[in-house]
Amino acid sequence: MLQKYFCFRLETAAMIIGWFETIGSILSVLIFGFCLGYVDDIVKQIINQAQDSDQLNPDEVHKVLVIGFVFFIILSAINLFASICLLLGTIKERHLLILPWLFNSLFSLLFCFIYYFILIDYIISVQIPFSSGFGSILSISLSLALKLYTWLAMYSLFKNIRNNREQREQLLRPTGGLYPSYTNM
Repeated sequence: MLQKYFCFRLETAAMIIGWFETIGSILSVLIFGFCLGYVDDIVKQIINQAQDSDQLNPDEVHKVLVIGFVFFIILSAINLFASICLLLGTIKERHLLILPWLFNSLFSLLFCFIYYFILIDYIISVQIPFSSGFGSILSISLSLALKLYTWLAMYSLFKNIRNNREQREQLLRPTGGLYPSYTNM
């Protein structure tokens, strides 16, 4: 397993990642909540900017936007919870508190992998010029590799905390039994 995340200790990296994701999630909830509050104005702007050939139904656009904003608020709230758990698990050295972040990131990683695979397939099938297609594929691959490396680092932290906790429990466990036995006399 990994011992460092780039040049940082795993605990330091977890704190940095946890704080960035917590702040990002709070901002996402606020931004999407703000957008949800002004959804009527956003619908009007979309309808005004649509071309005449695109006959958009304002009720359908409104419904799609509301569903999208609520969906992203829920995802941001789940990410906020997972990021706070990562921070608390690192601070308190509780490996089970890191699990929500690991599951959340694993699902995110799987969806990103599927999305990137579809995007690369699209880039190849549409026959985008080599220079821009190669740049897109390279940036997608680097992003996926960074996400995977981050997940492996936090999984290594999970394993380290769990192993340290088990070692401490073995050292503190009483030898023999909890209470003296007087039945063998």
